Amino acid sequence: MLADVFIALIEVRPYRKGMSLREALDVIARQVAQGILDDFVFAMLKELIDEGLDFSKVEKTKNPFFERAPIPYDKPSI
Repeated sequence: MLADVFIALIEVRPYRKGMSLREALDVIARQVAQGILDDFVFAMLKELIDEGLDFSKVEKTKNPFFERAPIPYDKPSI
């Protein structure tokens, strides 16, 4: 869950730009303090970032979900 939140925060979305690593860590730290996210996993992520884990290969400008054609939807017959 923490990884999903982290990636969602740093990715560019159609409605906002992605956050910096530090901004994302601040948001997650607040959620950890509230007991929403796991403190151990957060500590490990923070340690990896502090050690220089390279996120340059994470695609932060394109999300294939938003580039797909809409799935046709047929109303159920009643």
